[in-house]
Amino acid sequence: MYSAFIASEKTTMLLVIVAISLSGLVDSSRVCDNGWRAYYNHCYWFSNDNATFSHAVSNCINIGSNLIEISGKTEENWLILQSEIKGYKYFWIGLVDLLVANEYVLASTCVQPPYSNWANGQPDEGKEERCASVAMRPRKWHN
Repeated sequence: MYSAFIASEKTTMLLVIVAISLSGLVDSSRVCDNGWRAYYNHCYWFSNDNATFSHAVSNCINIGSNLIEISGKTEENWLILQSEIKGYKYFWIGLVDLLVANEYVLASTCVQPPYSNWANGQPDEGKEERCASVAMRPRKWHN
């Protein structure tokens, strides 16, 4: 019985540690609509639609939102994890270079992003590449 008690105590301790470490991931004061995921006081929608950039922007506008504008590595890691769970190979982000070629800015404000994680050689100067995505492999941004 003693060994069972020790194992049970370790299991309880592990559950407490996991619960404590997970409690900081989501601000419980934020309630998101059905189908949306909460993370650090923001709501995220993960579409099942395999859309072009233009179609993704339209879909976001139709639901009163905008494409993800990644603010830091922690948020990016969470987004990549959620995207891998959903089986995505990439996801669009709210960066465009419509004003000046190869100078990517946030689509919502036209300012430089506070964080970037471009793959080597990116962004490049492709003729039709005016938007950006995050590729699951190598977990970097591409235009």
